[in-house]
Amino acid sequence: RPKSVSFPDSGVLTGTVSREASYQPEKNRTTLVLSDYQIDDQAYKGKIYVYLYGYNQDNIFRYGQTISVTDADLWLPEGQTNPYGFDFRQYLRMKGIDLCASGAVSDTDIIGEDVSLQSVLFGIRRTIGGWIDDIYPEQADIMRALLLGDKASLSDETYDDFKDSGIAHLISLSGLHVSLIALLIETLLMLCMLPKRARYVLTCLLLAVYAMMTGASASIIRAVLMYAFFCMSRMYGYPSDFLTRIAAAFLIQTAVNPLIIRDTGFQLSYASVLSLALISDLLSRCINRRRMKKVFARALESAASGAAIQMGTLPLLSNLFYSVPVLSIPVNMIAIPFGLLTIYAGALSMILYPIWKGGARLIALLPETIWSAIRAMAHFVAGLPFAMISSRKWPLFFVIAYFICLFLVSPYHEPVRRIRIRYLVLLPVIVLLGMYMPLHINHGLQVMFLEAGYADSAVVDAKGSAYVIDCGKDNDICADYLTASGANVQGIFLSHPDIDHAGGAVEILERYEDAFVYLPECWERMDVRDELQEALQNANIVYLSRGDEVDLADGIFAEVLWPEEGFTPKSDNDGSLVLNICYNETSVMFTGDITDKYDKMLLSDCDILKVAHHGSKYATTKEFLSAATPEIAVISVDGNGYGHPTPDVLSRLSEAGAAVYRTDESGAITIDVDRMGNVQISTFLP
Repeated sequence: RPKSVSFPDSGVLTGTVSREASYQPEKNRTTLVLSDYQIDDQAYKGKIYVYLYGYNQDNIFRYGQTISVTDADLWLPEGQTNPYGFDFRQYLRMKGIDLCASGAVSDTDIIGEDVSLQSVLFGIRRTIGGWIDDIYPEQADIMRALLLGDKASLSDETYDDFKDSGIAHLISLSGLHVSLIALLIETLLMLCMLPKRARYVLTCLLLAVYAMMTGASASIIRAVLMYAFFCMSRMYGYPSDFLTRIAAAFLIQTAVNPLIIRDTGFQLSYASVLSLALISDLLSRCINRRRMKKVFARALESAASGAAIQMGTLPLLSNLFYSVPVLSIPVNMIAIPFGLLTIYAGALSMILYPIWKGGARLIALLPETIWSAIRAMAHFVAGLPFAMISSRKWPLFFVIAYFICLFLVSPYHEPVRRIRIRYLVLLPVIVLLGMYMPLHINHGLQVMFLEAGYADSAVVDAKGSAYVIDCGKDNDICADYLTASGANVQGIFLSHPDIDHAGGAVEILERYEDAFVYLPECWERMDVRDELQEALQNANIVYLSRGDEVDLADGIFAEVLWPEEGFTPKSDNDGSLVLNICYNETSVMFTGDITDKYDKMLLSDCDILKVAHHGSKYATTKEFLSAATPEIAVISVDGNGYGHPTPDVLSRLSEAGAAVYRTDESGAITIDVDRMGNVQISTFLP
């Protein structure tokens, strides 16, 4: 929705559920999409993404229902606000969604329901989901994802284990699942003595129905289209090579929705199947089958296929997730054969359930046992310190060079095998350059205040050495920026343990175990969350108090202004670590959440000020500002119920002559100081 189109901040929201609702117990909320919606009496075209908070264990909202949400809050989805950050607005626009809303389950009424093919299919999906819950007591979440594409009940821990061990694709419906289901359908139709053409047509139709029932993800649609083209070539005797089928599927999907090219599942799906076509053949030919038994040859061929997929998706994994699972090939060699077996067993158990529950439960024992073992293996592998390699975002030049090299090693390129193998050797060289070659070395001081919502997080780049000053909430915003930018993280300063300042420290410490952690001397006399305390147990901790200095780089140091040694704070905010980052004649002051009772005791001057406590009126006093005399003030803030930054603070900053920058208005704010003391300010949002 263009910003010029106005809509109220709140109102009565009415619309038709156009995507199956998903209840998330861990967040106590239901997410759904409404189409043909109204806000009060005003009708709008398009779709709206809705969060309904409150208990909804039975997931009462269904596709095709018309619902009404009283007192719904409405807002535009947030776009990208940090370098390398996630663009939620673009993600929703790919799906035809242009507005967000939130409300309460208790304030939502179902006022009508339409019957359509899609609603019938989702009804069947819910029924099958109930069958799965009945006969898979331990692995229902996995089997729902495997057979129905329903991952709502998967815990974050389970998904992270699968992702970090490189087998998350097994529980995401993909071309592999479509192939197996197509084979199963064809086999059943063959047993019914149907002629070949009838089998192909019926199989394609049933696959299309299955795709609609499971949510029609980009990878599923790609696989169904490719299978349909394959069947057409067999029915009419036309030649059909792999590249033609994948190109045709690509053209159809992008013609229907050009924005889908930015979809993560779409990109990974095409990269996976293309890499199999381009390089698995060459890797397989490197295996000398004559000198080994068949079982070992087949195992190595399976490894070659896994390696091909890993190689084909490597740049995308690096640029999308900033990490690469190192052990995915051996783990997939074990997990894939058994995982695929559970698809057949799961499908058979669903076929048997309506007519023989006992037999269905008996068959379900096999997937239950297999997925228990796979889960345990994934958890063990994910816990290994070398299971994942962090990777910065590759420059576009290296991504293009990498895929050109993949084409040069493929059978679609003319040179003989030995020349293709030489090109293959170039791939790890490009990988190393893409992941580790220095691109830009900062010769001065750079401070980036990240847009971290209602939280504080900044990264100080001191001549190439990175230091984090507060880490934001319990999310990956700061950690992902550090990894994607290839930052050389040397230390982490935590002003105090509040979640909006130290919540992201756990993730950063997992990625940068050798970094020093600088804490206020009164840290042990503060209220520290158990998860954070556990993460700090093996960290290289340095306690700081007033008068200490920390050298960050040649000519750049952090001067500690607060707390005093031995100070016992009544509140954690009172004990906030206050730093002045000094470089030649320029200084940047970080104040944490220091309160007005103690900021009057800070008599140091600064040029740039990170305003305390998101602009609360109980900080940043006139006495403090008269001593600090900042020229630039940065407020890290976002939508909140406290009214921050308050008019009082904004007025005091204006009277002090400070130019105010806010992360909620400007996104990430970057301040560069060169060796001559020149200061340059840039904002991520215009």
